[in-house]
Amino acid sequence: MGSTIQSAYICQLPISFLYIPLVFRQTSFEGWSVAAGWARTFGTGVIGIFAFLRYPNMPFLLCMAVIATLVDFIYMYLLIVRRRELAANTVPA
Repeated sequence: MGSTIQSAYICQLPISFLYIPLVFRQTSFEGWSVAAGWARTFGTGVIGIFAFLRYPNMPFLLCMAVIATLVDFIYMYLLIVRRRELAANTVPA
């Protein structure tokens, strides 16, 4: 099972990292869900907690769990800040 979680994190980490530049490229966040982002972050964190409880002797897995959770939190922070910036710069018609 540990190798399955490792494979999932190996797939998830590049995706999580790519969300960050994507946030900066957006000119509108219409259709983007903050709730979905928080659900993703929560899910990553819960799986990370499980990894620490079930596989405490797999440092590579645990490192990926911490990094993935941190990157998801950074993404959420940037998403919220960037949405506010774009909303402040929007002139009502």
